[in-house]
Amino acid sequence: AYAMEEYVAPEPCTLATPVNWDEKIAVEANSEKWYLMNLTSAIEARQDLVFNLVNNSADSLVVTVEAHDACPTDEFTLIQSSTQTVEPNASKAKVIDYLSYLEGQVEEMYIHVITKGGALDLDMETAKYTVTVTAENGTVAGAGTFEDGDTITLTATPAEGYEFVNWTKGEEVV
Repeated sequence: AYAMEEYVAPEPCTLATPVNWDEKIAVEANSEKWYLMNLTSAIEARQDLVFNLVNNSADSLVVTVEAHDACPTDEFTLIQSSTQTVEPNASKAKVIDYLSYLEGQVEEMYIHVITKGGALDLDMETAKYTVTVTAENGTVAGAGTFEDGDTITLTATPAEGYEFVNWTKGEEVV
């Protein structure tokens, strides 16, 4: 008689490939892979991350990106999941509002990437936002493109003979 041992699959976290958050990842076609992303101290809580999905193949592909807050087990927390189709030789960006769920500094997170179709390049960056301002009878300095979490200063300078009254967003006084 032969003793047969039950096969126990390894935890996904033991199979995760370590990567830095700003490192480009080449994801194979028709694959499923885990990554342990080192976020470094440059990323703070309440920042959004942008996942750039670049399809370099001649075929459309479907990609699912999941962000997890801890080593996936029976009790892990799936923070966000997104499935997108990326056309041939095209790219898409997905903003993951991942870090807004956490308090304090975040050092790592687990990313699960599943592709169906061609291969792709995946890279991450902190979200960037463009602040546009207009002024009547004066000028405003400080507009531009900023990373999520940046503190900016806008300075209004009224034209001669005018005074600053208020800031508005659309029709609302802020």
